Amino acid sequence: MSQPHIEIKARNVRPVDARKIIAKGNVIAVLTTGKISNMARTLLDKAEI
Repeated sequence: MSQPHIEIKARNVRPVDARKIIAKGNVIAVLTTGKISNMARTLLDKAEI
């Protein structure tokens, strides 16, 4: 299994992106140059990311 890591996105994070990040299971934070949608933020918060 891979090490926990920070996911870096060079675009906006939408709910579909958040679900993919959560499914990876080893992401501890998300950094983006765009915006994180409210729904994506809620999903990430519930996953404690």
